[in-house]
Amino acid sequence: MTPSPLCKNQRPRVMVAADALAEGLNRIAGAILFFMMLLTLIDVILRKFWSQGILGGLELTEFMLAGMVFCALAQAEIEDRHVHVDLFAGRNPARAGKHLTAFVQFLSALMMGAISVSSFLYALSIRTAREVSLDLGIPRYPLILVATLGCALLGFVMLIRSWMTFYGMRRP
Repeated sequence: MTPSPLCKNQRPRVMVAADALAEGLNRIAGAILFFMMLLTLIDVILRKFWSQGILGGLELTEFMLAGMVFCALAQAEIEDRHVHVDLFAGRNPARAGKHLTAFVQFLSALMMGAISVSSFLYALSIRTAREVSLDLGIPRYPLILVATLGCALLGFVMLIRSWMTFYGMRRP
């Protein structure tokens, strides 16, 4: 039996690349959060002193919130910040628990892949239909494409993590 080309303490190159992409998207999420806060602050000040808010401010905030969440998903998985429920894996022997965890991660990756494909097809359909937001007339399909990218990257990270868990490699 030949040993794996990666030792247990090495991270696969694809994980390093996924980490870099997730970190970039996470920085975008941080910028979106800052601008969302700024928009809300300006809207509140305008409403307080001039009794006039920003037209479409709520709509922009909704778009920004969705974009921020989907941009930060993969980084949260890399940093192991998602909620974990350990009902069965913790009660089994270490090896069986490890395999069960890897299997659940693999199923989660498949689910995120299916969500990504479905979201991409939905984005194409609403682009063809020229669907826009009500107040500002902003096309909705770019936001759905951001959600697609976030879900696809999350699924890819979960797939890598599943592989790393199965082969006993350390978590990034």
